[in-house]
Amino acid sequence: SAILMRLSDNRTVEFDLLGRQIIQSIIEGKTVDDIANELVHQYDVDHIQAQSDVTMFIDHLEKIGIMDSLKQRKAQEFHIEQAITNGTSFFL
Repeated sequence: SAILMRLSDNRTVEFDLLGRQIIQSIIEGKTVDDIANELVHQYDVDHIQAQSDVTMFIDHLEKIGIMDSLKQRKAQEFHIEQAITNGTSFFL
């Protein structure tokens, strides 16, 4: 899993690795269509379904109040930490 931490208020949210990939793509400034295309190629899913899933995930990020910072690409406000199965972790 991956943990997103916003340093301004120490809010943390846990995501799976696909969520982490989508968040990283948002930080990089990719569009919903760009992200959906990546998912189609990586996971052999239908493009319409990929777009719908990415849109729903972004809606969730907006609901929990972290999308604005991601949109502004304030990547320095975030650490994306990936938990390793043996309990150790590292910052990406």
